[in-house]
Amino acid sequence: MQTTQFSPTVDKTEIGYGQLLTILLRRFIWFGGAVIGTLAIASVLTLKEDSVYQSSMQLLVEPNYRQTVDITGQQEGRRSSSSQTDYATQLNLMRSKSFVEQTVEKLRVDYPELCSESETVSDCAGGIQGDLILSQVAEGDAKTGIFKATFTAEDPAIVQSFLKTLGDVYLSYNKEQQEQRLKRGLALVNQQIEGVQESLTVSRQALKQFRESENLIDPEQQSLTVAESLRQIEQTQLDVETQYLDVQAEYNALQEQLQADPQAALIASRLSQSSRYQQLLNALQETELALEQRRSLYAEADPGVQDLSAQRQGQISLLQAEVERVLGNIPEQLNLDEAALLTEGQLGEIDLGLVSNLVQATVSLQSLTARKTGLTQAAQQLQAELDKFPSLIAEYDRIQPEAQIQQQSLEQLLQLRQELSNELAQGGFSWDIVEPAQLGEKIAPQPKQNLLLGAVAGVFLGGLLAFGREAIDTVVRTSDELKKQTALPRLGVIPEISTKKTDVLLSILDTERNPDNALFMSQWQPFRDAVDLIYKTIQLTSAQPLTSLLITSALVGEGKTTLAIGLALSAARSHKRVLLIDANFRNPSLHQHLGL
Repeated sequence: MQTTQFSPTVDKTEIGYGQLLTILLRRFIWFGGAVIGTLAIASVLTLKEDSVYQSSMQLLVEPNYRQTVDITGQQEGRRSSSSQTDYATQLNLMRSKSFVEQTVEKLRVDYPELCSESETVSDCAGGIQGDLILSQVAEGDAKTGIFKATFTAEDPAIVQSFLKTLGDVYLSYNKEQQEQRLKRGLALVNQQIEGVQESLTVSRQALKQFRESENLIDPEQQSLTVAESLRQIEQTQLDVETQYLDVQAEYNALQEQLQADPQAALIASRLSQSSRYQQLLNALQETELALEQRRSLYAEADPGVQDLSAQRQGQISLLQAEVERVLGNIPEQLNLDEAALLTEGQLGEIDLGLVSNLVQATVSLQSLTARKTGLTQAAQQLQAELDKFPSLIAEYDRIQPEAQIQQQSLEQLLQLRQELSNELAQGGFSWDIVEPAQLGEKIAPQPKQNLLLGAVAGVFLGGLLAFGREAIDTVVRTSDELKKQTALPRLGVIPEISTKKTDVLLSILDTERNPDNALFMSQWQPFRDAVDLIYKTIQLTSAQPLTSLLITSALVGEGKTTLAIGLALSAARSHKRVLLIDANFRNPSLHQHLGL
């Protein structure tokens, strides 16, 4: 048969999801084996993996000083860069191995499993340092002043205790640094303060002894007080002297009017004011009058005269008793006789007023005399005290200024120390724990994650194996694959006939149930249409009329006989004379299908 070659157009179509699924289903053994194998490996590794726990804490690291931003904002970028540099320095400082060594040293007693017995603290800290992660927490694009410390270990209690102890070590270190900075910065000032305090103590002791020995606080001030007191006393002396002279003149005038001394006038005044004394005195005078009248008529032996004499004597006794009652012991000192008793106590109202004024003047003179004496003594005492003050003031002026100067120096040094303390306290960084460590959470092994990762790895590996096996496979299974692999044009596609379809077709055609019989296949409508299309395509693609066709295949059982019968029938239906020749000399089967 004469053939004509064509230049085929190869369509470069992409592999679709359906084709991918088809490949995976066709290579399911490779794909499934890889997935199952990786899952098995992931399960074994998960079972053998040790448990790992993790916990974290957060520390606030902020500078003690506050930077002010320039109004124009030109310095803001440089300050931000400086701040970040300071934070980076603090972060590197926290990562220092010495902190881990101090933490391990404190935990080795409670957790001996933290390090082996043969390891030193330095070696153990070096191994643990790799499990400690320190980072600066970021908020968006900007980094904050919060540092996060994360630690992992095989015991949740060790994880929590390690971070807690590490936080205590951080805070202790920060406090010590603050104290050392203050101590170094204030060393010179403190030394000067100690020297001034010692000198001030000596000066104060000398000033104290001076005040205690002299019994005064400020001699200059007290001297002014004493001088003022002395001046007031002298003025008072003048006033008292004037009063004394006035009272003395009044006393002399009263004494001349009464013609009696003050004591006699006082006695007469008291007796004149006693009503009982006046009654007794009146009764005595009446009795004396009656006695004189009786005596003028009768002799002394007369009983009436004797009775009146006895009555008079009794009245005199009563009068003396009344005098003693009114005057007390004055009559004994005066030895008043009967004549005096009869004459005393006969003052009138004017005389009584003069006596009262005389007594009052006497009392005033005595009081003023006593005041004069007291003022004189007080003036002498103040004058003697005032004479001592010049030397005391000189001694005080020598001691007090020295103590005052040292006191001022001490106050200035204390103020300077306070200012330096504030400035030094505003330097450096302050470390504070804002989120303490909690009990460690288990982070490994994670069976679900490991199995999921194993499944994902298995899918990728299975896909690689499946597509790799597909890539090296040369079997052509579809018309598209055939079209890609050959330059010859495709004449048509024959539908696949499965066993179930063959049984249905035999039942429809009522033909002997022989699946190898190709004659009845050619009567199946889809097959007939496909073969007719192939025959028409062959006629159209041939430059010359067809006289013969050769049908062959690379392997046995690929449908050569069925196709040959179908094409022969298509040519016969086209009113062609057809000769069908079985050229399979080794295993001819055409006669069997045609029943010959």
